[in-house]
This record gives sequence, C-alpha cells and structure tokens, in this order.
Amino acid sequence: MANEEHLGILMQGVHAWNSWRMRNPDVIPDLSLADFDLSKTIFLKDLDFFEINFNKANLRQARFIGFDLSEADFSEADLGEADFSSSTLSGAILNRANLQSATFIGAKLNKAKLNYSNLVNSDFSKAKLVRASLCGSSLNNSILKDADLSGTLLVGANFNQAKLINVSLLGANVNEASFVEAYLTNAEMCRVQALGTDFSRTEFTGVCIEDWNVNKHTKFQDIDCQHIYLRTGRKERCPSEGKFSIGEFSKRFQIDKNIVELIFYNNVSWKAFAYAFNESNIQILDEYGGELFLREYRVLDDGLVTIKVSHPLNVNSDRISEIIGQKTFEFELKIAQLKGEVKAKDSALSMMFEKLLSTPISQTNYQIQSSNVQIGENSIMSGDRNINTGGGNYIESNNGTYIQGDYISMSQDLACAATQIQDLIEQLQRRGVAVGDAQDQVAQDMATQAQTNPTMQDKLLKWGQSLGDATVSDMVKEAVKLAIRSAGIPLP
Repeated sequence: MANEEHLGILMQGVHAWNSWRMRNPDVIPDLSLADFDLSKTIFLKDLDFFEINFNKANLRQARFIGFDLSEADFSEADLGEADFSSSTLSGAILNRANLQSATFIGAKLNKAKLNYSNLVNSDFSKAKLVRASLCGSSLNNSILKDADLSGTLLVGANFNQAKLINVSLLGANVNEASFVEAYLTNAEMCRVQALGTDFSRTEFTGVCIEDWNVNKHTKFQDIDCQHIYLRTGRKERCPSEGKFSIGEFSKRFQIDKNIVELIFYNNVSWKAFAYAFNESNIQILDEYGGELFLREYRVLDDGLVTIKVSHPLNVNSDRISEIIGQKTFEFELKIAQLKGEVKAKDSALSMMFEKLLSTPISQTNYQIQSSNVQIGENSIMSGDRNINTGGGNYIESNNGTYIQGDYISMSQDLACAATQIQDLIEQLQRRGVAVGDAQDQVAQDMATQAQTNPTMQDKLLKWGQSLGDATVSDMVKEAVKLAIRSAGIPLP
C-alpha cells in the first residue's frame, strides 16, 4: 500500500513533491498500489504530474490512467504491473526502470527514454513511441500490436517471443536486437537498420522491407515467411503469387559472409571495372583456387555506385577490395598512357596509382572519372560487360542508403580523429547537404553511438576535454560539442 505521508505530499502538487525529494534524497517514496485513474476520481483532475521526479520510487501496481506525465523522471523506479493506459509520457525518462508486466495501451511515449529497462510481459498495444529510445531493454513476451515505433532506437533490445503484429518500425534502428520467435506479421520495416539483428524463427509474413539495411551478420535462420512486400502500402508483393517455399526467404535475403561491397564515386566506368574484375579473377584463382562472382550493383541517390562481389571463403574481403581497386586504376593508367595524356613515371595519375598500391583499401576512395558508361535511373548501359555472375542472382537497383562513420574505431586523440570527422562532414556537403546540417548529422551519429556504447561515450568525453588544446577546425569542434550535448554528457 502507498505510504500515506508520501501520498499526502504528492497531492500538494509537483513543486512541493520535487522540493521534498531534493531535501530527502535518501528516502525511497512508496506509492505502490496508488490509484490515479482520472475516470474514477474527480479531485485528481487538477493534479499536474508534468516533470515530476519519481526517480527510484516504488510505484508497483500504481495506476496512472489518462495522466500527462510528460518529461517525468521514472529512472530506476519500480513500476512492476503499473498501468499507464491512455497516459502521455512524451519525453519521460524511464531508464533502467522495472516495468515488468506494465500496461501502456494507447499511451503516448514519443521521445521517451526507456533504455536498459525491464519491459518483459508489458503491453504497448496501440501505443505511440515515435523517436523513443529502448536500447538494451528486455521486451520478451511483450505485446506491441498496432504500436508506432517509427524512428525509434532499439539497438540491442530483446524482443524474443514478442507480438509485434501490424507494428510500424519505419526508419527504426534495431541493430543487434533479437527477435527470436517473435511475431512481426504485417510489420512496416521500411528503412529499418537491422545490422547484426537476429530474426531466427520469427513469423515474418506480410512485412514490408523497402530500403531496409541488413548485413552478413543479420540472422534469418528458420524464419517463417509466406510473402513480403518490397514497397510501402503493401505494394510489390513477393512472390507475386503463392508463397515462399520453406527456407526460400532466408536464401533470398541472407547476405553471405563472403560478400564484399565496393563503392565508386562519380559513377563507374564499366570497361574499367570489367577489366579489373576479370584480371582480379585470374589472380584470385591462381592464389586461392576460387573465383569471384558479381552479385549486385546499386546506383544511389547521390551518384554513388555500390557493387557486391562474392569471393572464396579462404580470402579476406579487404584483400579482394584491394586487388580490384588496384586493377581498376591499372586500367585507367594504361588508357591514359595510350592517349598520351600522361607519362608513366612522373604523372599525377602514376603517383596516384603508386599511392594506391601502398594504401589500405579501407582508407581509399575510388573516384572513377571516365565517362564511357553513365549509369542513371533512366540510362542504358553500353560497352563490354563480360562479368562472371556464377549463375546466381544478379540484382540491379538504384535505391539509396545512408553511410555512417565508424566513430568507435577512431583514435581517442581528437587531433588524429579530426581528419576523419572533417571528411565525413565534407562528404555530406558534396552530396548537397548544407554545412550546418552536415555538422548536425555527424554529431547525431556520434551521440547515438555514445548512448549505446560506453567506449564511444568515454571517447567523446575525452574529445570534449581536449577541445581547447587540440589543433582542429571550428567545424569539427562544433560537431563534437553538438554530439556531447545530444548524448547528455556535461561539457568540460
């Protein structure tokens, strides 16, 4: 039962309650079984819980029916079996709270923070969690039928055996989350980030996967799927008729671990690539006893071209990228020499080629300038393209995707990391993004990684501490400051 003294202080209003909490930080408020159902109690209608401090409070089985709890602090509170039906918790903080078997039917939790919380057996039916954050939380056996989780951060969350029927995950980030034996029937997963996500034994029928992003670590083992949609609005059913045979979905959409993705800027010369591909194949066959196969190419919205190539399992993907890159520039060098545009020993192109041979492929951007073949949405590719597809599926697409920086692997020394951060900002500018928006986007990426990765959080803190000493551009300094603020880290 609720402590009568604590309940009486609460009834005096948020200001009196928060002041009492500040004066008595060691007291754990006990409001268990308290009933704040507006539909039953008239005098509660004037009670305002906006920005109230319920940090670490005992609120087991409490009922907050229809209340405005926006910006309220429930961090580390015990809310087991609590009922928040039809309440508003926009911007509320529920990090590391116990919400096991809690009810949020029809509740609004837009931009709420529920990171690392226990939400096992909870009910979020028809709830709104737009741009909320539930990183690392446990939602096993929870119900999210008809819920809206658009743009929500769900990195590392556990949805095993959860029911997410008709849920919207539009633009959500479910990287490294687990949906083992979950029900995702008719879910909207357009533009979802699902790198390293486990969908093993998931019910996947009717899901829309337009522009979703998966990688070779995403698991589709024994997935149960009769059909999917490739476009929003339940358009482009796949297969167009009938249903997938057992295991067919996994075979179609599982990205093999022996796939390397090559990125070319300013379109690609297919003659150069065909030469490079075939010459690389000869070298790979000679050195490793296997062949390369072209699997997919995509023309992105900003003019980038990505090409996926499968290779023998006994070859490192970076080695494949390195060989193909070398052969591509070798072709361009030969063409330039034949045209008499440069001299082999002292030309800039020759120096570029020599630099390529000594530079790791991961640090090189290939800018193929040849105009032999222009690839666009409505263009027709011409020229010789004698490329080995190995009899497998060859996919052509022009759907775009966003490429984020790997900040976690950057140096802890801001002066060293600044060049990479600057490059990412300039890369966005080259795509037509204004400098301020580019800074904001890079800062948000850093903040997002810091919120889910302690190593990145420590690194961001050290960068912030060295802002005054490091010799870096104002552009990088502003991006780091924005990231620190967004991640909630106090500025040094």
